[in-house]
Amino acid sequence: MTECIRLPDFEAYTIGWIAALNKELTAALAMLDERHKQPKNFAQNQRDTNNYSWGRIGAHYVVIASLAEGSYGLVSAATTAMSMVHSLPHIRFGLMVGIGAGIPRLEDGIDIRLGDVVVSRPVDGSPGVVQYDLGKVEANGEFQRVGALAPPPEVLLKGLAKLRADQRLNGSQLLDILDDALKRFPRLAKTRGKDATYTHQGLHNDRLFLASSPHAQTRRVQASLF
Repeated sequence: MTECIRLPDFEAYTIGWIAALNKELTAALAMLDERHKQPKNFAQNQRDTNNYSWGRIGAHYVVIASLAEGSYGLVSAATTAMSMVHSLPHIRFGLMVGIGAGIPRLEDGIDIRLGDVVVSRPVDGSPGVVQYDLGKVEANGEFQRVGALAPPPEVLLKGLAKLRADQRLNGSQLLDILDDALKRFPRLAKTRGKDATYTHQGLHNDRLFLASSPHAQTRRVQASLF
């Protein structure tokens, strides 16, 4: 991956990528085909507290920002996005790319597991991925949606349609892309302390439990919900 490139004009970067967690930021940087220095004419707005990484993926110039360490949730994400807009008002698309839990829907023949890539798209009357706080769980356990986000822009949905068609013809390139990233950054395949590697952990570590299953807990843990 080239790291010596510096574009003259910051307006060449039209895609803003926000990562919530440090692990997500690491993965985002590993996906860059080129790592760039800050553009020559970029002047960060005084109200913008973001720290940016610049680069290229394919034919697209991308600027990446992350939430502050230990700061999560919708408010922090909105603040990061607004700060980006202050300094980069020309950004065409803003993407929030992150990790989530497994979402098995075995009754529909769908088994989404950790490591799978989920892309929001409208289907069957749904605008796409439903934000977790735009609904409520009824007494019978069914999730009742009470709101929805707007669907992705039409130009992205058309690009998604082409991508799905290409994958049907030629298969997914995802594993090849991940293998290439691990070759360029071999440290991502090494376990450090309690941090898992950026590789598949094996089916024996991919255990699913019913939502009603009690979990053994040997020590008190402090958790925060967001």
